Amino acid sequence: MQFSVQTQAFYGAGLNFGDALPSDAVSITEDQTNKFYKAVNSGCYIYLTDGVLTASEARPDNYHSWDSDNNTWVLTDVAAEQQKQDQIAAAENEKENRVNAALQDISVLQLKLQAGRTLTSDEITRLNIVLDYIDAVTAIDTSTAPDITWPTEPGSSS
Repeated sequence: MQFSVQTQAFYGAGLNFGDALPSDAVSITEDQTNKFYKAVNSGCYIYLTDGVLTASEARPDNYHSWDSDNNTWVLTDVAAEQQKQDQIAAAENEKENRVNAALQDISVLQLKLQAGRTLTSDEITRLNIVLDYIDAVTAIDTSTAPDITWPTEPGSSS
């Protein structure tokens, strides 16, 4: 078996790849094949250090890219900004989902009020708890994502 750092790919021994075989492909043992196959499939990058193939740590996340000069995963400024924007978008989505779920929870109470009915004291308490929760969720600053502590949902035991 052969392995290419350039393509991060394995090439079967005895097969004729012609010009398609990368110039950096080197022969590896069966043990190395198994080790590097598992590593590559676990998100690691195989690189040469002092002429020896080495597996990196797993890629931290999809925002990190491999820095071949330093043989490490890096988070570029552009990727960090994209990660932050994605975290904010996810937090905004979570915020919207939480408010919608809370509104659904009190929809019958709202309907009763709109119909001019009187709520029981338990219903008024429930309505106020859910409205306070909605206020707390709405006040969340999603620009601090992912460092957000969400308020406890009404009726949950946490």
